[in-house]
Amino acid sequence: MKTKQNTRISSPFQAKDYPYFRTLWNRLVLILLASAFIPFFCIGGGVYYYATTGLQAKSRQYLSLQARKHSQMIDQLLQARMDELKTLGKILGVKELERTEAIHKALDGLQSGSKAGSFVDLGLVSPEGIQTSYAGPFQLQGHSYANAKWYQQALNNGQCISDVSLGKREKPHLVLAVAIPEQDKTWVLRGNVNIRDLSAVLSEMQGSQKSFVYLADTRGVYQGIFDKPDKLPQKIGLEGLSRFEGVKLQEHNGKCYAMTWLDSLPWICVVQMQKDQVFLELKKAKLIGLSGFALGTVLILVAVLLTTDYLVYRLEIKRKNIKLLDQQLLNMSRMASSLQISFPYFREQKDVLANLDTGLSLCMELLHTDNPAQVESKLKELKTQVRRSFNSLDKFLSFVRPPGTSWLIQEVQLNDLLSDLLEFLHNEFRLKGIEPDCRFAPELPPLRTNLPRMRQVLQNLLLAVLEDISPKKGRIELITERSGTGVMLRLSYAPEQLDAQVLDRISDPLQSTQLEGPGMWVAICVDQVKKLKGNISLQADSGQSLTFVLEFPAGFFNGSSPE
Repeated sequence: MKTKQNTRISSPFQAKDYPYFRTLWNRLVLILLASAFIPFFCIGGGVYYYATTGLQAKSRQYLSLQARKHSQMIDQLLQARMDELKTLGKILGVKELERTEAIHKALDGLQSGSKAGSFVDLGLVSPEGIQTSYAGPFQLQGHSYANAKWYQQALNNGQCISDVSLGKREKPHLVLAVAIPEQDKTWVLRGNVNIRDLSAVLSEMQGSQKSFVYLADTRGVYQGIFDKPDKLPQKIGLEGLSRFEGVKLQEHNGKCYAMTWLDSLPWICVVQMQKDQVFLELKKAKLIGLSGFALGTVLILVAVLLTTDYLVYRLEIKRKNIKLLDQQLLNMSRMASSLQISFPYFREQKDVLANLDTGLSLCMELLHTDNPAQVESKLKELKTQVRRSFNSLDKFLSFVRPPGTSWLIQEVQLNDLLSDLLEFLHNEFRLKGIEPDCRFAPELPPLRTNLPRMRQVLQNLLLAVLEDISPKKGRIELITERSGTGVMLRLSYAPEQLDAQVLDRISDPLQSTQLEGPGMWVAICVDQVKKLKGNISLQADSGQSLTFVLEFPAGFFNGSSPE
């Protein structure tokens, strides 16, 4: 039979040397990061949310408490001044207050007894609205207040606290007035409180906090200016406010406002702070929380990467050891199968040598005769046998030669490889009286695969069949065909020992180590098929025929390569 060229190295192609565990490393890192970060962010995020929400609520609560505290202190201060005027009117009465000396003494007593928000002057206004008695630094004796708003309110309500105004003295001041009934007429005792004193009181309330406390009436006009107390009151943009209960919080232009109405008069107390100052502790907590998240993230990443790198490194070492062991087992399997097929080969070579010896003896005898044509014919026959023996020896050496560099991916023609193996094993088939029925599909696509492993698969499968089939009773069918982008080999025969469950037994490590005879060859074949990214299955029919079905891909792509 003519020797065929069944292999050739594909020059531009070689399997890329990707780390075997790179995909495992990526998955392991993702799983560990997910396992660490999901609870970390869930728990940490929950704690962070509740902590920041709590601090934000406490910051707003603090601002509200400041507004309540300031409003209560202002109410207490104004109510104290109002009670002083009421007490003075009840004790002294109108007649005593009309005396200049008495009203001056009363003013001195009020000023000496009050440490904050004291009265600047004191005056008694008649029922006709004329200030008949006055004590203070201004010339207000005899002035008429009949049309003054605070005077009318005091007559109607019994008391009044006016808005801040310049008045006749051209100084911002606050008027407190109480009505004093006298017989059938009503007099009004009034006193002025300097807005500077009230502003100083509120400034003391602020303390070291970077807040700004001020008062406004329903028109939105300042009732106290603390940086420039003598400045004319200005509007602050709170016009049209309706009365509300409790404290109202607003945020605008980077500032926080806490507003509450006074009880003693229709003024609103406003505490203004920069938003950064209000939520300073919140910012610190957020900074600490985010720093903790960042540090935790870095530590988790470092721990995961170091752990997975070390684990993958150890796995790579183990894999290298396993691959070395696998290569040794493959070499042992190759040696065993080579030894198995060497017996018929050497037997054939023995016959060739015997024929050579007989032929040479005959030629020596013919040399003494006068028949050179017969000698020449016999020598040509011997030359043919020598050449055939040489070709057979070369093929035998190709089967038993160590792989060397042939582990690279090569193009393999399955039909040619099967033909060479069948030709090499033809004596074994002949001794058993079996003629293989080969039906090879023409123009099969070449397989880009590992030639030594592919040869090992087919060789072990044929050896298993030869050992399992009955002499002179069996029949072997070998069919090759296309299968998608790859090829398929179907090998059918009537077994004596193997059955359809042999692959299940091979998959069990405990049973696979106890296989003998043809089962051992099949086990090696299954392992090599998996390494070639192929598939092997068994089919059994009612006629006691067993069929091995082997499928091989046309090539290895996308970073996949045979092991």
